This record gives sequence, C-alpha cells and structure tokens, in this order.
Amino acid sequence: MIMDDDRKWLKINGMPDLWSWSQRNQNFFDLRMTAFRLKGGGISVFSPVPDLGEKTLAELDSFGPVTSIIAPNYFHNLGVKPFRVRYPEAKLFAHEKAIPRLEKVTGLNFVNVDELKDFLPDGLEMVFPSGLKQGEIWLYAKSKGDNPGLLAVCDCYFNMRPGKSYLLDKVFRIANTYPGLRVSRVFSYTAVSDRLSYQEWIEKFLGANQPTILVPSHGEIYQSPMLAKELIALVCK
Repeated sequence: MIMDDDRKWLKINGMPDLWSWSQRNQNFFDLRMTAFRLKGGGISVFSPVPDLGEKTLAELDSFGPVTSIIAPNYFHNLGVKPFRVRYPEAKLFAHEKAIPRLEKVTGLNFVNVDELKDFLPDGLEMVFPSGLKQGEIWLYAKSKGDNPGLLAVCDCYFNMRPGKSYLLDKVFRIANTYPGLRVSRVFSYTAVSDRLSYQEWIEKFLGANQPTILVPSHGEIYQSPMLAKELIALVCK
C-alpha cells in the first residue's frame, strides 16, 4: 500500500484518527506534519510546516478546531509562528528539554508536553527516546483492528527519495541524510548525548512494540513487516 500525502492531507490511521501532509522540495529538506484528534474533538498538529496555502489550512480546519501545536524537538520551529498566527488560541507544547531554546528562538511560550498526555485518544501515546538532548518526541499508534502499528518520528530517521539539486544532493549524501531510510550523521553527532542509552532504548522500545509503518518528518512514509529490525539495525550497527 502506497501512502502519498504530497501537498495533501491523507488519513493514515483510523483508530485513533491521524492525518499526514508532506511537501517534497528539490532545494530543501522534504517536510511532513501530522495531525490527530484529541479526546473531546480538538485537533493537535505535530511538527507544523511553514508557508501553507489556504486550501491546506481550510482542510485541516474541517477535521476540527486546532487546539494544540507540538514542536517535536527544538530544531523544528519554523512552522510554529505561522500556525500560532492562524490559531491564536492553540497551546504550544514541547519536551521540557526543548522549551528553553524554542522560547528563545520564537519568542513564544511553550508548555511541557506531559500536560497533553491525558487528552490523547485511546491507542496513541507520546514517546520520548532516551539519550538525546534536543527534546525529541515520537507518536506511536498501537496496532488495532485493520490499523497496523504506526510510528511518527522527527529527526531520528530520514527517508527522502533522490532527486535534490546537485549541490544539496552532495551535501545530503555526505551527511548520510539520503537517499532512502537513513540515520543522519548530523543527528548522530549533535543530538545524541548518551549513545549507549539511546541504543538500548531503541532496542527495547521497537522490540516490544513492532511498528510496521514509519512516518518521518523528512521523507516518504515507509512500510515494512520488518520495520522494527530495520530501524534497530540503523542505530545499533
């Protein structure tokens, strides 16, 4: 099954409700945001993408009122201000490690994302990888009925297709950012504070949960019955 959400909202899970929207770019990172329905009907946007057209935002509005916005680490902040302008009543959430830098860069106030846990729909949980310093947040939708286990990540894994501009292609290949399923060298050098702790956490979490769909913030949605083993191998090699 191919999940193509390039410049359009695509429902990627039904129990709970999750949607994805992505933007491929020859001269920049491919970007993706996800949205999910909270208990009570509000919509939360995870890793908002900047510079969206009215059509995209109007379709997002049709899912329900946007009541919260999540920055999945302190690097992913470009879409926060535009979304706050569009949704001034929405609360901004982030990992406690990411909040100081996010507030300094954006000039906005963030709340610890732990406060959002009680409003998550059944079957969806927020996951916080150990051994990282940039405040990384993942979303994990448990396997249920026809819905396989789904994992939405930020910068831990990339899956960008080839076809970037010449210079960017060279830079991304040197950084091991693409093509295909990768762990960026930049992420390994700048985001990991305790490599052993991170590797142990990855093995434990993925071994116990066995997702089969990866929804990265950068690149194509990736599906594999062996996904957990593939992701573990990329980190623990």
